[in-house]
Amino acid sequence: MDEHPTSGHNYYRLQQVDIDGKVNIQNKIVDLYRDANGNQVSIYPNPVSTILHCELFTSKADQITINIIDINGRIVKQLKKTTSTGYNTVDIDLSNVDNGIYEVQVIQNKQITSVQKLHKQD
Repeated sequence: MDEHPTSGHNYYRLQQVDIDGKVNIQNKIVDLYRDANGNQVSIYPNPVSTILHCELFTSKADQITINIIDINGRIVKQLKKTTSTGYNTVDIDLSNVDNGIYEVQVIQNKQITSVQKLHKQD
């Protein structure tokens, strides 16, 4: 539980403590992005091979656009969705996208609210 998240990127790794005291720490790190309005964006897994999950917490229902952008600035995938107040999950099929480094851009109210790097690999 993070009681004091900051605006911008917040990186988390899950730690599990068993009843016998054994500690397991997950290798995967989750990047949770929080904007100044309290909206949050998290993408996983990263790296991704087929399906990218984009979780968004929005303070109000809104139209969003999610762009997957290659290193040359071209949009290789674009989704437009209507979010509801609270948590929303958008699954993005990247199976037909080439391996490489991409930018995941979330646009809300015609403004970019989140930009995160994504590594696509098979």
